[in-house]
Amino acid sequence: MLWTQLFDSSDPHGNLRTGSKVLTDGRVRIAGNTKMFTATVVLRLVGESRISLDSPIKDYLSGLVRGEGVDGRNSTVGQLLQHASGLADYDEEVVRDYLTKQRHRSFEPRELVESGLGKKALFAPLAAAGATATPTTSWPASSCRRTPAAPSGDQTIKSRHPHGYFAPDADTPCTDVTEQDPSAGWAAGGLIGAPSDLNRFLTALLDGELLEPAQLKEMYRRAGGGRVRRWPAGRPAC
Repeated sequence: MLWTQLFDSSDPHGNLRTGSKVLTDGRVRIAGNTKMFTATVVLRLVGESRISLDSPIKDYLSGLVRGEGVDGRNSTVGQLLQHASGLADYDEEVVRDYLTKQRHRSFEPRELVESGLGKKALFAPLAAAGATATPTTSWPASSCRRTPAAPSGDQTIKSRHPHGYFAPDADTPCTDVTEQDPSAGWAAGGLIGAPSDLNRFLTALLDGELLEPAQLKEMYRRAGGGRVRRWPAGRPAC
């Protein structure tokens, strides 16, 4: 509903009330793209020998990751980052009654973790190589190490930005949900940025400016060994 009204027309709008145009580089909630930033922080900590991707989650969250088919002794940090741990998603709890109850609600990381742990594991932890081919969960990476996304309680988007809208079905008018509490995403989906911010980050990441060579190589290996395609100018095709 949102995308049809705003972007699938010859005259797109960034604000349904005023009719203003969509900004070419406005700030938005980048949702799951946040995971790239969090994973990079974890890999930097790996480079500092403060975290090991092959260590079980229980080494860092002792006794927390337990549930039906779930055991923190059997899932590693690397599998958690790759969505290969088998842990169930918690999104259903966030989406339920989103407009009426959840949009301005503040979630604590442990609350989200416990919501996922209340469900049966989807599968046994997968081997590392190529495991990213199986999307399974959007668990908060903050359960490994908390990465601040925004000041606590701030539900606005600073600077120029298009508005976001939500409708539960095609027969319901869109509701402006630009202002919302980002805590449900935490380090898995709480960041705000513009397209140029993402391009700048990815260029720096893939050019080796953010990670040591060993960690950058490991990032590629765990992504299945795929190569990065580049435009003729040498910039990564993001």
